[in-house]
Parts: sequence; structure tokens; C-alpha cells
Amino acid sequence: MKPNDKKPMSERIKSLAALISALTVICGAATGCASLVANDLSKKIDEKLEPMNSKVTAIEMDTTRIQLLSLIRNDPDNVDSIMKIARHYFVDLSGDWYATAIFQEWCAEKGVHIDWEMPI
Repeated sequence: MKPNDKKPMSERIKSLAALISALTVICGAATGCASLVANDLSKKIDEKLEPMNSKVTAIEMDTTRIQLLSLIRNDPDNVDSIMKIARHYFVDLSGDWYATAIFQEWCAEKGVHIDWEMPI
């Protein structure tokens, strides 16, 4: 635009409004595309992590059960630690395997009352 070419103010405002509208549409489209890509990527990552999460949970359950049974066998008077580990194993991890009978037997021997629901 040459310095001597003067457009009326109304035309300049219309041009500016058209430019802002075009930029808004472009930004909206870019945001939508980015959202789709991020959502797809998130799903793929979750699919890849699920088997690993399951293995980590299984390992935590096995490790906690071993800790519980070891404490019951090797340090049966350590009531606080046994109860803390037992609550984590039975309540948080929903453990129930053969540790249930051993733990209940220990509770009966020590006169310990459990204040949570035991697995069947």
C-alpha cells in the first residue's frame, strides 16, 4: 500500500475483522487437530502401559504377601508391623490367597482384632 493510497477507515476495519476471523478459524482448527493427536497418543500410551501396570501390581502383591508371612513366622510379636502390612495386603491390594488362613490363625493366637473385612 502506497502512502498516498488511503482506504476509508470502514474498509480497514472490515479487512482487520476478516483477518481476525481467519486467524480464529485457523487457530481453532489447529487446536482441534492437536487435541485429536494428543487423545490418540494418550490412548496408545495407556494401552502400552497396561500390561506393565498389571505386572507391577502382581509383584507388589507377591512382595507384600511374602513380607506378611515372613513377619508372622519370624517375628510374630511385631503386631504393629504385621497389622500394617496385612491391612495393605488385604484391603489395598485385595489379597486373599492362602495368606488369609495363616493371618487369621495368627490373629487368633495373639488375640488381635481386625477392623476390616477379610476376604473369603
